[in-house]
Amino acid sequence: MMAMVILMALATIGFVIGGAEANLVVSPVAAISDGIDGFTALDGANGVAIAEISGRTYAVITGNDGVQIIDITVPASPVPVA
Repeated sequence: MMAMVILMALATIGFVIGGAEANLVVSPVAAISDGIDGFTALDGANGVAIAEISGRTYAVITGNDGVQIIDITVPASPVPVA
């Protein structure tokens, strides 16, 4: 079984989304950064929550710029929702 892992980089403005196998080896599958491709509220991010709604998986990122909701149903292709 694979678990989803989101790593925040507070010194740089961005995230890495990866999968973790049972042996806890993390393999990055996508990276997102504030100000690129519709991701507008990642600057100063300090909190992450994951929610599954109607079969889709979302990451809710909070920080200095506000709240960014990201559809991470396909971890390799994260999509900003709000």
